Amino acid sequence: MTTTSDDSSGRLSRELLALRRLVDAEVSDLYRVLKDTPDAVAANTLYNAENGKRVSQRSVSKYVLACKRIAEYKHRRVDPALFAPQYWRQLHADGDQAPVFGTADRKAGDDGAEVVLPRLGSDLDDVLDPFDLEVHHPITVAAEGDPARLPIYVPRAHDRVLADLVTRAQAGTSAMAVLVAGSSTGKTRALWEALAPLRAEPGWRLWHPQQPTRQRALQEQIAHVGARTVLWLNETQRYFEDGSAAQKEEIATALRVLLADDDRAPVLILGTLWREHYRVLGQDPGSPTRILFDKAKIITVPSAFTGADLDELRHTAARDPRLKASLDSTEDGRITQYLAGGPELVDRYEHQVSAAACAVIEVAMDARRMGHRNMLPYMLLRDAAAAYLSDTERGELGEGWFEQALKETSRSCKGASGPVTPIRPHPLRARGRPPKTRGGEVPTGPMFQLADFLDQYGREHRAEAIPPIEFWQAVALYSPVEDQFVLGTEARVRGLHRDAAQLWKNASDQGEGRAMIALVHLLRQLNMPVAHLAMAAATAVPLDERFGLSLGPVLHWLYHAGAHEEVAVLADRVVIETPLHYSSAVGTALMDLHGARAHDQLRALADRIASHAAIEDGKGLSKVLGPLRYVGAQDQLSAFADRVAQIRIDDIWSVDRALRALHQVGAQEQALVLAERVAVGIAVDSPAALAVALRALHSVGAHEEAKCLSARIDPDQLNSDDPRGLTVLLHSLSVVHAEDLRDAVFARVDRTGFPLEDPTTVALLLLGYLQAGRYDKVAGLLNGLDPVRLRLDDVAGVDRLLHTLQILDLGGHLTGMLSGFAAHVPVHDTSVMPLLKRLQEMGAHAQAAQLAGRVAAETSTERAAVLAKAFEALHDIDAHESERQLAARVDPARVEIGAPEAIARIVQGLRHVGAIDAATAVAERAASELRLDVLALTAKLLDELASMPGRGPWERLRRRLPAGGQFDLWVSDVPGDEFRFGREPDGTPATAWAWEDLT
Repeated sequence: MTTTSDDSSGRLSRELLALRRLVDAEVSDLYRVLKDTPDAVAANTLYNAENGKRVSQRSVSKYVLACKRIAEYKHRRVDPALFAPQYWRQLHADGDQAPVFGTADRKAGDDGAEVVLPRLGSDLDDVLDPFDLEVHHPITVAAEGDPARLPIYVPRAHDRVLADLVTRAQAGTSAMAVLVAGSSTGKTRALWEALAPLRAEPGWRLWHPQQPTRQRALQEQIAHVGARTVLWLNETQRYFEDGSAAQKEEIATALRVLLADDDRAPVLILGTLWREHYRVLGQDPGSPTRILFDKAKIITVPSAFTGADLDELRHTAARDPRLKASLDSTEDGRITQYLAGGPELVDRYEHQVSAAACAVIEVAMDARRMGHRNMLPYMLLRDAAAAYLSDTERGELGEGWFEQALKETSRSCKGASGPVTPIRPHPLRARGRPPKTRGGEVPTGPMFQLADFLDQYGREHRAEAIPPIEFWQAVALYSPVEDQFVLGTEARVRGLHRDAAQLWKNASDQGEGRAMIALVHLLRQLNMPVAHLAMAAATAVPLDERFGLSLGPVLHWLYHAGAHEEVAVLADRVVIETPLHYSSAVGTALMDLHGARAHDQLRALADRIASHAAIEDGKGLSKVLGPLRYVGAQDQLSAFADRVAQIRIDDIWSVDRALRALHQVGAQEQALVLAERVAVGIAVDSPAALAVALRALHSVGAHEEAKCLSARIDPDQLNSDDPRGLTVLLHSLSVVHAEDLRDAVFARVDRTGFPLEDPTTVALLLLGYLQAGRYDKVAGLLNGLDPVRLRLDDVAGVDRLLHTLQILDLGGHLTGMLSGFAAHVPVHDTSVMPLLKRLQEMGAHAQAAQLAGRVAAETSTERAAVLAKAFEALHDIDAHESERQLAARVDPARVEIGAPEAIARIVQGLRHVGAIDAATAVAERAASELRLDVLALTAKLLDELASMPGRGPWERLRRRLPAGGQFDLWVSDVPGDEFRFGREPDGTPATAWAWEDLT
């Protein structure tokens, strides 16, 4: 267990403060550099470490780690020994009695004086980048926050063997390990992970001989290797592959001598070899290298994860999107090869393959990003690829060009699959319905798949390329019907209306209901006749929980088109097919049938709901009860409410929602039945649950039941591990007028004490005292409240506490406390911004200005969401000088181009204070780099850019809209109806077309 104590001597606090000043950082900088990493800690933890309050070893180590990272980031030259974990551990444990650790090995010189011996390599604590030691750069995926971070490591049997050798070295015995396996099997990563225990001990160094060449560096400097050194010989063959046989023998002999030298022990030599290199170097039993290997531990690394290792990987993959992607994309357990193959794939695509092979890869990329499954028909690739070549490139194609291109794309990359590779049929094909093409037939012929890394790469780097007409024609002919709805949607949002209609028609013909609805909507938008599709729509519209919300527009269209037969068909389906376990779908179906005047079906559905609709979802009950009341199904409402009254009461939060929902629709009898069950049946040990129950009973008028429940509560039996729950319970007891019980709970609080670190708990306790009229306790609590000791990283809690103090209206008595809040509350994210408004509302203008100054000085100017909120908050309280200070810190080149709404607010904030150049620079970047995902937010940014002088960024962003899937936003600003029928991939208006033109 981690222990905490105060720093009585003060030495630890002084040295931590000196370290922070040495790296030129504030405590808020330490917090930010650890935030969103596995080492994140609360800001108060760092403040307490520096102030010597409740200091734990963990808080000290995090403080020092943050200083170290800042020093590296700022390239400050700081003695690495100052960051040695062992030094700070001993200083925390022993205080003034702790010794100061040295930074180099020392011994007596010839004259008896102590001299410092130079040591090869770097302090192991300074070896932070695995890629400097040639660990493969892993693939990245969209969900991954830091692309430089390695995937979570899953140890296997070879890691345990390697760990035994590391333990030997820690005990003082030199050792050598060579990991042998094929390419990209995780050899170097295993060595990197093996270093972890050595980092926990002082004095270990790592030497990676490289300059001027690996062989020369090792040969010329190995005599200077000292004790506690890791000799890093990744790709060990490279230290023997050049030079004469005599030189190779000399290196092998020197390594053997080093292993045997007790005066330099312990030394740990770590190497890796491919199997073929090991065979070459070790094939002669009498050779120096073979003798060396006989002294070493040769560890074979398996090429794949199997058995228990694979099970552990599956478990771990839930916490790492790259591991999950590798599991989803490989069938034979070759995880490490997949993780390492990405960069080589990109290089091959961009620099190595022919124009024809590049075209095949880009067809596959476009098919995947447009929604095609990763089973790409040969014919699709062939028919579309030629359109991706220039006229000159097409003219140079020879016979068999496509087959040759496929050969190029199929070659493997560093153990991973090639860019586009054939899918080998499995001899025992899984049961299930195979995909069908537009005509309903099962596709035949070879199938190909795009490497997942290139799939992701294409989505990013071809995001604004609209595939040519030939691509859309090919997918309409050869793609599985299940994919054509999504492909059609991607065509539609890019303005390719005819291609969208053709794809949706193909899918509709095979019973894809979503495609039918989309097709009808598009044709109606284009003022084309759709009456002939009415019955097909009525029979095809999907009614499951995923798509139930599409029902309303279809019923509305059919009803107002006078298609009464079709309305009846669809309404009958609604009665039978509406998923009764999905509350939103149930309520929506009731309202849609009511709107279509389908009275018979409405009654039938209400009957089903009354008997069978789910009651377990307390949150969704109001979505069923409310519509039942609205449509006048009173009998069914009463029957359903009877069932709701019997809901399980072990989930008090669901019970709370159920009680309130019953009360809102006038089912008071059933609400009282449920209330009585709660009063006599729920457990009475959880203060939070009791607080919810009492408030719920009070809200529905079940006052006698609230008294009954209160009578069952024993203050001494309440869970003491939930102080916030106790404060909430105190408030609820006041609401239900259980004053005697409330005073008994207060008495328990007075006896046992109360932690005053959680601001929400403090706020609730203050309110409790205020409601009870215990003003002496209010004053005492305020007098003992130290803002620095509060968890100020809980900014929402701080805001609640400030609001409570505002209610108390203590005026100038709170000046010091509010100043403490303003000085110490973290300002690293958006949650702090409401505090500015709160302080101003309280009349604490000096403290609001103080906090505004910190926001201006400390807010991240790179995170768009935080910067936008800072500008907005400062503007709202008229902190114009702070706005100008914040604007002066903004480097447009470093602002994250994220949510369009945030970018719009940043541009607006910069313009408001006259920082026109910075505003223009941010707008220029947004116009080129912004992801065009959200229509409404992109429109807001467009409006802001349109108001800027010159409107250059506005025009550039507008040009990107169609390819980014924002055709409707783009065309809304185009006068006339030139693009009524959509556009072509090259941007020209589409020629007029009609239903009859679709095949």
